[in-house]
Amino acid sequence: MDESGRALELVKLLNMEEGEVNGERMERWGQAFEDWMEERRTRFSQKVAKRSHLAWREFLASTRKALWEVGVEDVEGHIAELEKRGLRPGTIVDRLAGLSKFYEHCEKKGIDPLCEAGFNPARRARHPRVVKYERANYLSRAEEAALLEAIQRDPSPMGKRDYALILMLLRTGWRAGSVRNLKSRELGRGEEGIGEQGSQGAAAESAAWVQGS
Repeated sequence: MDESGRALELVKLLNMEEGEVNGERMERWGQAFEDWMEERRTRFSQKVAKRSHLAWREFLASTRKALWEVGVEDVEGHIAELEKRGLRPGTIVDRLAGLSKFYEHCEKKGIDPLCEAGFNPARRARHPRVVKYERANYLSRAEEAALLEAIQRDPSPMGKRDYALILMLLRTGWRAGSVRNLKSRELGRGEEGIGEQGSQGAAAESAAWVQGS
């Protein structure tokens, strides 16, 4: 794609007529945008690139400003719009990351020397607070006990394995991937590899169940 084509893509995202925003400065930003999008596709995935493109399409359609004219107040106004639409804080933070990463890319590449050092209104804007595990469904103590009792009825090696894994997950709160990646040498009480509060006992209890029950 030639320089004017790259600039035109940003003009489309800005939802402006082609003649409203042009010139060498827009061409540089347009080329940077195309290069950054290609990097997102090749370094990460097509899905990541689409999310980044969506973040910028919605943001620029809202602000209708050239990227170097955007201020913190524009980003925070866009956040308010996303909140009114009912988007969750985690989704909004993901959109902001897409905006911020492109500004970081442009600063690293020296795309616009007229912008002040560290110019990144998306990074400086107030971000919504993300509550960890906000949508998680927790088991009650009774449900935990019933689950373990059901698994414990299976005396086979597979049943012992399942019991140990479920017990570890329930007692530590670790992700399933973290438990799967544990090595047998890490399951003893006091091992340095088991360092989170309450997890040493759970590891030992799980190991004892597999080895001796």
